[in-house]
Amino acid sequence: MLFSRNDIGWTWGTGFNPSPLGYELYLTSYLRLRERLYTLYFKGGRPYKNIGMGFSVPRLFSAKRFSIGSSCDLWMQDAYGNGLAASLLFEYRLSRNAGLIIKAGWKERGYVVGRNIEESALLIAGGYCRF
Repeated sequence: MLFSRNDIGWTWGTGFNPSPLGYELYLTSYLRLRERLYTLYFKGGRPYKNIGMGFSVPRLFSAKRFSIGSSCDLWMQDAYGNGLAASLLFEYRLSRNAGLIIKAGWKERGYVVGRNIEESALLIAGGYCRF
């Protein structure tokens, strides 16, 4: 973290993304409070109006082997109107270096990076192994 003291840390980042609405510019804040990460982003885009924000907590609840995270995105877009996307992330750790992940969510019609433009549900399952 760029700025950090004991239980608190904060930093920021920027991003650029080409989209069906033109370009998007992101300003993201990363906040760590007592070992829990929170992210908040704001975005703006042109030539079509494309403004929005999102918030996520990758580990909202965490136990020894299991954790639940969440994320939410809101937007106002000329081409698609106002919208909302929300998802939950479930992680089960098999060991220190391996685990299973399920991400489930839903979104309204509109552009969000990595998602279908139309209103849709999302279900992704996978695993990881660190070497």
